[in-house]
Amino acid sequence: MEFNKKNKLHLTSDQMTNSVALIWPNQNMGLNQYDLLQDLYSELLVNFLQHKTRVLLFSETSLPDKVKIIQNMFDNEYIIHNEYKSDDIWLRDYCPMQTFDPINKRDVFLSYSYNAYGEKYNFKNDKHFFNYFLNCINKSDVIKFCDNEVIFEGGNIVNNAHFCLINLNCLRHHNKDGDYYKIKKDIESFFKKNIYQQLYFIDIPPITGDDTNGHIDNLVRFYDDAILIMSTDSPFHPDFYKLKELEKQIYNICDGKNINNIIQVKHECRNIMKNEKNEILPFSYLNYLKISDVIYMPLSGNETDEDKSYLKNIFKKDNLVFIHSKPLLNEYGGLHCCSYNWRYFE
Repeated sequence: MEFNKKNKLHLTSDQMTNSVALIWPNQNMGLNQYDLLQDLYSELLVNFLQHKTRVLLFSETSLPDKVKIIQNMFDNEYIIHNEYKSDDIWLRDYCPMQTFDPINKRDVFLSYSYNAYGEKYNFKNDKHFFNYFLNCINKSDVIKFCDNEVIFEGGNIVNNAHFCLINLNCLRHHNKDGDYYKIKKDIESFFKKNIYQQLYFIDIPPITGDDTNGHIDNLVRFYDDAILIMSTDSPFHPDFYKLKELEKQIYNICDGKNINNIIQVKHECRNIMKNEKNEILPFSYLNYLKISDVIYMPLSGNETDEDKSYLKNIFKKDNLVFIHSKPLLNEYGGLHCCSYNWRYFE
């Protein structure tokens, strides 16, 4: 069959989303700052409900007490609770990817194989989560991403309405038993056959502290037709040379393409965050969460009023909500990692 633009699936872009899924922190996950994480999740939940965002909430047991208190403050219809025993809170990386079929007017989800970043962590429950998620939303239209033969994570793909980016470094490290060149070719073939967006690759090592081998949602994001890249002018920033290489690769990709608006999102040395062991944590402003016209922007806690104004100016078309993200960073993740924004359908 000859495939063309009209009968291809469209990856859902941030602007099109109106709902979010979360996994509530559980002490059995071995989290370092369980109480602080609960407080952060409570803050997020209040903000979601204030903006009338539908929340699909998963927890190991019954509805957490903090959630019950918040739920009584708002309309109950915006929180849908389900019980599921997850291995961790990073559901972005094992949730199915949402696409839309414009011909048949239906949502189609892409499933993929997951192994917790090259089997770094336990994933016996997480690897089955996508089936449970689809059952919760009563959807069964699924296509296997590369026949589920490629290890993948949702945090390693970003897109807008026309373009899509993946970091090869993650694929190489998480598919150690596979033929890397075949894997890359299989992904290219899958996109060419099934996906509307044009696919491009970067190949960048992870920012300091990132245990995912370089998930792209720390490095690059699309903001409507603009492409945002993590950047720094300081040679004392631990990722200075990586980010200069990222800049070079992005400009090479955009050269001759219909991507003219490249925005470098500056990171200062004062934005560097460390844990109690003096280890650098993987902070990036690009690990934000965007749902419709609201952006939840992570902060390191060292920002000046000028820094906040700088961020507001970049995202001036949207409502910016600042969230202090250190409890997540202490678990080596961020706002985008711990959430899954998607488009709810009636």
